[in-house]
Amino acid sequence: MRCRKVRGLIAASVYGDLTQEEQVELEGHLASCPACRAQAAALERMTAAIPIEAPRLAEDLLPAIQRRLREAQAESAARQVWRPWRYAVPAGVCVALLVFISYVAVDRPVRQDIETPSSEVALADELSPVQCALGEADRLAQHHDYTTAYRTLKQAVDEYPDDASVAEAQLRRADIAFSLLKWYPEAYDDYEALADLYPAVFASSAESIHRRDLLAEAREHDYASLHALDAARRDGENRFAQLEGVIGRYPGTFVASAAAEDMARVVAGKDTAKEGGPERLAAMERARDKCTKAIAKRQLDLEVGHIYDREMNDPAKARECYDQVVKSDNSVLARLARQSLAELGSEPH
Repeated sequence: MRCRKVRGLIAASVYGDLTQEEQVELEGHLASCPACRAQAAALERMTAAIPIEAPRLAEDLLPAIQRRLREAQAESAARQVWRPWRYAVPAGVCVALLVFISYVAVDRPVRQDIETPSSEVALADELSPVQCALGEADRLAQHHDYTTAYRTLKQAVDEYPDDASVAEAQLRRADIAFSLLKWYPEAYDDYEALADLYPAVFASSAESIHRRDLLAEAREHDYASLHALDAARRDGENRFAQLEGVIGRYPGTFVASAAAEDMARVVAGKDTAKEGGPERLAAMERARDKCTKAIAKRQLDLEVGHIYDREMNDPAKARECYDQVVKSDNSVLARLARQSLAELGSEPH
């Protein structure tokens, strides 16, 4: 489960508004994700500051909420350690508290002789505009309105460039453009802006670095390679053959490596790339053996060689794979294999 989905589930869990299936998914994710566990803990601490019994509307809840927000911000500032998920916490808290306030307003009788402050507006003043935009983008994404989510973040980034959460918004905006909207030119510009304006955030995200490099390469072909990969992934019955065709058209590229990983997923029936090690190696070797095109086999040999070298610490096996690729008729793959052999301190056999 992606962390973006979990943020919504965490807020909903505070009010017992999850189905049994969602609760199981949430607990499983929290068991393996320290970042989301920290966010859940922060939300629990925040909601603990709210009275258990719903107060009369005449009792302004806002000061207690504002005080707890300031305490949380002070704790975060004192640590002065950046984390990719850090900026998402206030937005999730904002959504949760607004739900609580709405409940109080609806559940309790309204006294006509008291002027009721607008808690929602005042609370929004406590949070930064970009933090609120992040929360709104999460809500929109949960409803699959990715276009509006992207535009919401773009507007926030453009209008509040000095906001403390702007780097998180820029990263989220780029991710939405790349993985959800498939707006590759926009995604390239967004990752470039992230690298230029917020280099520390960019450098801390290996996925962002990989995506920027992939987009820069695909940009030379007007992103045709990425569109071809997307089309192959959508072909349910012939996906393996279509992915093999993508490698045949773009051998030795980042897109070809992504296609090889997808072929391994097809034969394994699951995402072995996240597991790594022996399972990923076995799936990649099975995919290689299933290939019908020589150029695809050599691409898979190259990927298998990288696994032996970088994950299994078996340079001898890696050398065997690279030697096979050096013999390929494709000059791009042969060149990459020679480079890999040179890094191993070996010459082609």
